Amino acid sequence: MGNNNSLDLSMIPKELVILLEIITMDNEDGIESFNDELLNDINWDLFLRLAMYHRVYPILYSKLKKINKALVPPHVFQTLYQEYKKICFKCLN
Repeated sequence: MGNNNSLDLSMIPKELVILLEIITMDNEDGIESFNDELLNDINWDLFLRLAMYHRVYPILYSKLKKINKALVPPHVFQTLYQEYKKICFKCLN
């Protein structure tokens, strides 16, 4: 009886794979070894929508700002920062 327990990731958007890759990075070692080429040719609007939908924008922002910022459009950082700031202020109330 041959069970094939492999997971087919071909239907998962590249943006979600990258998002998961970033949020699971270790603080220093993972950031230094992050493959910048993963950020080429991605749909940044979908990336942001996925971050908001899965509510991972605080951790995503804190890790993404340590990666090569030249590869990430400014509106992505701005959006993530605004949402990060909102959640910080909400926690202070």
